[in-house]
Amino acid sequence: METGQVQFTEPIFQQMITCLPQAVVLINKVGNIVYMNPQAEKISGYLLSELSGKSVKSFISDITLEKLANIQTHINNAGNNLFVENKDGTSQYMHIDMSLLSDRDGLVLISLIPYDINDKILQQLKENKEKFKKAFEASPAGMAITRSSDTTFIEANPAFLKMTGYTKEEIIGKSSLQIGMIMDTEARKKILEQLKQQGSARHTEIEIKLKSAPPLHVLTSIETIFLQGEPCYLTIHHDITERKHSEKILQEKTVELARINKELQQFTYIASHDLQEPLRTVSNYIEIFRDDYGELLKDEAYHCLESISAANRRMSLLVKTLLDYSRLGVGKERVQSSCAKIIQHVITDLDAMIQRSGTRILVSDMPELFIYETEVHQLFQNLITNAIKFQRAGSRPEIEIRAEQAGDKWKFSVSDNGIGIEPKYFERIFTIFKRLHPSSVYEGSGIGLANCKKIIELHQGEIWLESSPGKGTTFYFTL
Repeated sequence: METGQVQFTEPIFQQMITCLPQAVVLINKVGNIVYMNPQAEKISGYLLSELSGKSVKSFISDITLEKLANIQTHINNAGNNLFVENKDGTSQYMHIDMSLLSDRDGLVLISLIPYDINDKILQQLKENKEKFKKAFEASPAGMAITRSSDTTFIEANPAFLKMTGYTKEEIIGKSSLQIGMIMDTEARKKILEQLKQQGSARHTEIEIKLKSAPPLHVLTSIETIFLQGEPCYLTIHHDITERKHSEKILQEKTVELARINKELQQFTYIASHDLQEPLRTVSNYIEIFRDDYGELLKDEAYHCLESISAANRRMSLLVKTLLDYSRLGVGKERVQSSCAKIIQHVITDLDAMIQRSGTRILVSDMPELFIYETEVHQLFQNLITNAIKFQRAGSRPEIEIRAEQAGDKWKFSVSDNGIGIEPKYFERIFTIFKRLHPSSVYEGSGIGLANCKKIIELHQGEIWLESSPGKGTTFYFTL
């Protein structure tokens, strides 16, 4: 019978159902109530005449008609813990079992056993259910719930529908494969296999096809949950299309930058190398001219020849330093190295300069770091050399080198008591070949601090300074 009360053909069966100690409800194949025994009437507050012919969901709202269909097609169904709504508006938490009574009529017997739980626990269960529902509906991430058995959609939040362009009616009861939402079926198989083995699949990047828009890149996490005792999958999609687009542009720019840098390095090397050849030719002719005609030259002419020779040597030095600058970090690999040992090697290399100037160097505890060893040696050598070189006449250089951890980097400082630098030159001194003093006063190529800056940038660090004229300078840098 489709509606109304069921007519029992065996009086003894009706008597048995009526006398059962637990509440019993009979449902027909369309999910309408056809019988309630007195115990069911008692716990619910409803009479059979009030619910007869009405949907079971008016009495047990959490039940799914799909579960009834599974029972009616002989699919095994375990017990469920659900809320049952009473006539007076209260709810009871019950254990519910369902079993098929009649293949011909599709009658399903539902037995209800109240859980003996206190009001506080019951209220918590109801509140948790309401919290989940509100969070699901309000989430800005696209969220959907599918059955684990056939991956068909049973629920989707507004963000998911907006993201995909589908209505709820268009997806409920269908799988993402049937809709054509999944573009990579192999990735889908791997995710499902992971769900079966681990119960979750988190932070997976996939591409989904929308109803009427270009595909989206989404970061997907899936968790196994249980709804009315049935295992389901809660899927959460975060739209990362913009991020993927930005990553693609960044990757393209990185490749282009690497190409430009490579070309620049090649150009610098070729230019520096080729420039050395004519300089060597000029130098050779100067030596020949000096040897063959030196005695015939007047003092003024000889002085001019020496000036040409000195300019040629300076040009050769500049070309060499430019070549060295272009080679920094090229073809090198980082190694774990002791900064204390590197500084000690630098001090040994500069021993003659240190002894001649009477320099005193104080070095604090230094870390071991994953660095370009040769370049860091050059970094400390340049800074220590500058600290010794740029001194007031008659003063004794004093240098202090310290290091301290600053987050995930190390912060170093190299302090001196030298001539100092005006703040307006703080940026200029790191520019290649930009000198603050003529080479006749302080010798050098004007590339030392530019090298320091490039070396530090190779280590994703920064360099800066504090100084004032006549009060020394402190260079800070991070590695």
